[in-house]
Amino acid sequence: MKTKVLIFVLGIISPLFADASSSDLILQGEVIRYEETRAVGDALVIVESLNLRVTADAISFDREKRLLRCDGAVTVRTASGVVRSKDCVIELPPGEKRVIFSAKRNEQEQSKRRISRHFI
Repeated sequence: MKTKVLIFVLGIISPLFADASSSDLILQGEVIRYEETRAVGDALVIVESLNLRVTADAISFDREKRLLRCDGAVTVRTASGVVRSKDCVIELPPGEKRVIFSAKRNEQEQSKRRISRHFI
């Protein structure tokens, strides 16, 4: 089932790969694990160059393999449609990926958002 979902998602976003050699990933969640490049709890990733938004319970990014691993209930939104799944993997096109982390909650102040930039 995971393979079918991955192939379907890649089919939806593959026309967008032409200008996606380098792009920003905005990774947001209740808890950010910088060392693992992972967002947990209401996680969201936005790939700006692909016009791709993915929500899941947890999302991690594997820099070497260019994979987004999405755990739990997953919703993938692109310009051409929406796909809902459970536990999927999305392969991104080659190129440099800069990850921008955004925590929904700061441990010190609940009302302010903490944004950190890390180059991967």
